[in-house]
Amino acid sequence: MVMNKNILIVEDDDAINKLLSDIVREQQYTPHSAYSGTEAMLYINQQQWDLILLDMMLPGLSGEEVLKKITAAGASPVIIISARDAQEVKVRSLILGAY
Repeated sequence: MVMNKNILIVEDDDAINKLLSDIVREQQYTPHSAYSGTEAMLYINQQQWDLILLDMMLPGLSGEEVLKKITAAGASPVIIISARDAQEVKVRSLILGAY
């Protein structure tokens, strides 16, 4: 049995956010949704997350700005979910501490 793990899904596209939430829930984890970088930071400052799924193209704070704040605080592991294909973006995300 899977322990109750809290996963923050930061994705501004409602359909993608819902799909990811459904997948996370099917795996017996607890999803929480944020739809902007600013909203994500509110949740991140409120509690510790077992995992954060982070889109890079967000309204408010960008995904890169959110990632910098998360890794600077040593908060939670982050997996980037993004349609961006540029190698530079991927490398920068890894340097900032994403998986």
